[in-house]
Amino acid sequence: MDFTLSPEIESLRLRVRSFVEEHVLPLESDPHNFSEHENIPDERLAPVREKAKQAGLWAPQSPKEYGGMDLPMVAWAVMYEEAARSLFGPLAFNCMAPDDGNMNLLKKAGTPAQKEKWLKPIVEGKVRSSVVMTEPAPGGGSDPSMIKTYAEKHGDKWKIYAESGSSPAPPPPRISFLRRAPPTTSARASPRSSTTRISPVGGSCAASRSLGLRSMAVIANSSSTASKCMTTTSSAAWVTA
Repeated sequence: MDFTLSPEIESLRLRVRSFVEEHVLPLESDPHNFSEHENIPDERLAPVREKAKQAGLWAPQSPKEYGGMDLPMVAWAVMYEEAARSLFGPLAFNCMAPDDGNMNLLKKAGTPAQKEKWLKPIVEGKVRSSVVMTEPAPGGGSDPSMIKTYAEKHGDKWKIYAESGSSPAPPPPRISFLRRAPPTTSARASPRSSTTRISPVGGSCAASRSLGLRSMAVIANSSSTASKCMTTTSSAAWVTA
């Protein structure tokens, strides 16, 4: 396999390296830029993200029609390697997990309507996303077939039931991606298939509390102590991958 970079990709690599050195590393090197949680607040990172967008170094995995770069895999890998010289590099270029994976999921499996409603605002940097898959053992984890969360349809709404621990959620506005196994098969019948529910997030999850329509929050904002939660939502969509 030939790992030689094309002139175009090498030029991209150097541009990303230069941007990280000029804009990201200085931000990271100043202790005053950090919050009490050892993160750089969005308001301080926002000017750097805007510079990256203006430089054409934005959302390397996403469609150009929404403002991304739509890079081939090799260029994608090169950009990620250079971005990762700083912990905040991927955030600066809008290719930080979980937004990165969620944008890819929507790009590959979303309908045109889902891409317009959910993918576009993430690519544009207007919202952040999270992945909800935290459950007490033996549920949750990286294998969707282990997830015990389930949903039932009641009229034109869905009720989602879960027993959860804590799962990090980005600051609002945000979108949550709830992963679950297919409801029509047993837990081990279809390990290669999973379904993702996309919904706005708001409010917090409390034991036996029914949440409003704009609340996903089955797991996203729960306390560190496991709690049984129920939420009702109609402003959502399913993606199967």
